[in-house]
Amino acid sequence: MRRAVPPSSLPGNAPRESLRSVLANWAQTEGLAWVYIFKAALDSKLIWLTVIGLLNSAVAAYYYLRILVVMYFREPGESVETLPPAGALLQIAVYGSAVGTLLLGIFPSLVLDFANRAAIR
Repeated sequence: MRRAVPPSSLPGNAPRESLRSVLANWAQTEGLAWVYIFKAALDSKLIWLTVIGLLNSAVAAYYYLRILVVMYFREPGESVETLPPAGALLQIAVYGSAVGTLLLGIFPSLVLDFANRAAIR
């Protein structure tokens, strides 16, 4: 039986060199879009929405940064037992989702054309 492994039980088990990659990619994917969103809310005099957005961003940052701190800056604990290999159905679901994500990312017109034809009928 598989059990969930909380991040606090995996201290120090991540390779140190991948921390730079995680932080560098976080900045690239996150970007500064939130600055423009909050600026637009302030320009529209929606102060309450900006405050809620900032509080939500602080909670999200704490959640993600806590995982990074536990994985990269804590001493390794005792080893976690090895899980058995994933079953065939789980592998099909994971690989199928990955292929579907790549196809939709590279060729979005496959789904968009289908949806457009269905909407016309």
